[in-house]
Amino acid sequence: FENSSRFVLTGDIAPTFGNNGMVVAPSAVVSHFSRALWFITKNVFNNNSTFVVSCGPITAIAGNGVGFVGLGLPTITASGMTETGQKYCGFEIKKIASVMTVIAIQCDGGATATFSGTLQTLAVDDSVELFLKMNASSIDYYTRLNGGAISAVTTLSATLPSGAENYISFVTSNKDSTDDMKIQFQCAAYEH
Repeated sequence: FENSSRFVLTGDIAPTFGNNGMVVAPSAVVSHFSRALWFITKNVFNNNSTFVVSCGPITAIAGNGVGFVGLGLPTITASGMTETGQKYCGFEIKKIASVMTVIAIQCDGGATATFSGTLQTLAVDDSVELFLKMNASSIDYYTRLNGGAISAVTTLSATLPSGAENYISFVTSNKDSTDDMKIQFQCAAYEH
């Protein structure tokens, strides 16, 4: 993430770039969201795709917010994330009453999303790596907290996304609050 030229920057607060990666943060001003879209020239859901991203260190735990990182383009605005109606798969990072958790989530564009239980609970200064591997009829999700062991697999098979979609999304929203939902993305890799 050396600079912004490889991304489509949207949202009302643009992500920033520095020596430690890309910071996606809507700021501590009510009702903002920040999004970077990485355009991939092929359909991101095809051919058993894999995606990995490194996030952290986590610095903004207080308050409320939501973020997403993964394949596809879910609907996220200053009010939060709409978990249905778009094709995507990845990780939702939720901040509720100053508790930040990571779940796996996927949607086939219909009226239902499929999600896991909590995969990780994050604290200030934590770093987390997030991995997903698409299979013919399911998606495998893994995490690694603070350089420790890779987690056991979490597999989701319902509402599997497919078809045309060319973006990988990095997005956060402060959910109509003044709480900063800041995530620093250090690096990411996609294989198709």
